[in-house]
Amino acid sequence: MTGPGKAVVKLGDPDLARNGTGLTVPVSEALGAGTYAVEWHVLSTDGHKTNGSYTFTVKP
Repeated sequence: MTGPGKAVVKLGDPDLARNGTGLTVPVSEALGAGTYAVEWHVLSTDGHKTNGSYTFTVKP
């Protein structure tokens, strides 16, 4: 994940949901105003690779 100016945002350790249907990765610091980009990828138990990206904006 990157933030304004393409600065890397520190993330915590990923946490797999107990039912195995979700993955949470906490943000380790408060996010200031600006646009953020997230690039992700996962490997499922059957070996299928999935990836994607999205952006979001934090308003002041």
